[in-house]
Amino acid sequence: AAIVLANWLATDPTGSGDADFLIIGDLNSYAMEDPIMALTDAGYTNLMDAYNGLYSYQFQGQSGYLDHALANANLTAQVTGVAPWHINSDEPVALDYNNYNQPELYNADPYGSSDHDPVMVGLDLDRATNADGCYVLALEGSPFTGPATVLSIGDPGYTSGVFQARRWGSSEGLSRMACYEIHGTDERDVIVGGNSSDQLFGYGGDDVLVGLKGQDLFTGGTGADVMQGNQGIDEVLDYEFGIDICNSIEIGC
Repeated sequence: AAIVLANWLATDPTGSGDADFLIIGDLNSYAMEDPIMALTDAGYTNLMDAYNGLYSYQFQGQSGYLDHALANANLTAQVTGVAPWHINSDEPVALDYNNYNQPELYNADPYGSSDHDPVMVGLDLDRATNADGCYVLALEGSPFTGPATVLSIGDPGYTSGVFQARRWGSSEGLSRMACYEIHGTDERDVIVGGNSSDQLFGYGGDDVLVGLKGQDLFTGGTGADVMQGNQGIDEVLDYEFGIDICNSIEIGC
C-alpha cells in the first residue's frame, strides 16, 4: 500500500502542478517498519526522524511514534520545524478518552481526545528553491541573477568570507537534511555545504568549496580553487588541471 501511495502521488493526482507533497497522520507503522521504509526509499523524508527525540504516544513507560509526517524532497527543503502536539500522550490515564469515561472529568478542550498525538509541521513556502527542492542561497555580491536568498556577512553562518550552510539552516529552523544550492562571489569565498546533496558555485577568486554528506556538485569558476569532498559520490564540473585542487572527489578530477 505504501508503494502504491508513493506511485499515486507521483502522478500529481489533484492536477495542481505543485511539486510539494506531504504524507501526514497515523500510519500505524513504526519508523523502521516496511511501509515507512518503502516511502523513504521512494524519496520521502521521515520528518519525525529528522528532528530527533520526538514521540507521539506512551505505553507502559515507553514512548515512540506511529504518527508520521513524510515530505518529498521539494517540500523537505521548506520545512522549518516538526513537533507532535502533546494533547494525548502526556495526559494521565484517569483522563483517558475511552478507558474510564468519567463525565465529571470532561472538559471541552482537545486534551485526552485520543491515545496518541497529532503531528504539526512548520513550513516557510517563500524561500527560493530549485527543481530538486534545495534552498538557493547567494552571498551578497554574487554574479548569480536567479531567485535566491541573499546573505550578507554577519548573517547566521556567514562570517569573514566563510559561509557554513548547516549553521544558517539551523538558525532558520530547517531540517538537518535540507539541501542547498550556494552561489559565491567573484572574490575568494569559503563555502561549506550541508548534510544532503548540495551544489556549490565559486565564481571568481581562489575559492574553497567543501561538501559534507550527500552527492555534491562543485563548480569552482575562475581562479585556483580547492574542492573538498566527503561522504557520497562527489563531482567537479569544471576542474582545471594544474590549477585547481581536488580532495576526496570521485568524478571530474
